[in-house]
Amino acid sequence: MVAAAGAGPMPIPQRDITAESLSQAIRFCLSPEAASAAAVIAQKMQSERGVEAAVMSFHRNLPIKDMSCDVLPHLPATFGFYKKGHKWKLSSLATEVMARKLPKDAKNLKLYVSLLSFRA
Repeated sequence: MVAAAGAGPMPIPQRDITAESLSQAIRFCLSPEAASAAAVIAQKMQSERGVEAAVMSFHRNLPIKDMSCDVLPHLPATFGFYKKGHKWKLSSLATEVMARKLPKDAKNLKLYVSLLSFRA
């Protein structure tokens, strides 16, 4: 990519590196043409919003329903409560309240791992 843009020399295969080929590559990198091409690449990179776009895409594709507490949806699920065919995802806070109010049912709690099964 760098060589194609004129900002650097073509890669030199390891078996072909000599003092002369390395010297030529370094001279090319120090040339005004390479510096100018590198400046163009730098300017393009500065105008890109790649990191922001990546973060937005990451958040857009999160399976929020699989990760959220069924009782307090603004909190992440950390425990699963399984009883009589019912399944609830509970946050730590909801789990604590449930365990205090229904201590006998605490045996039905299991750590909840939301499988963010990297869907393709």
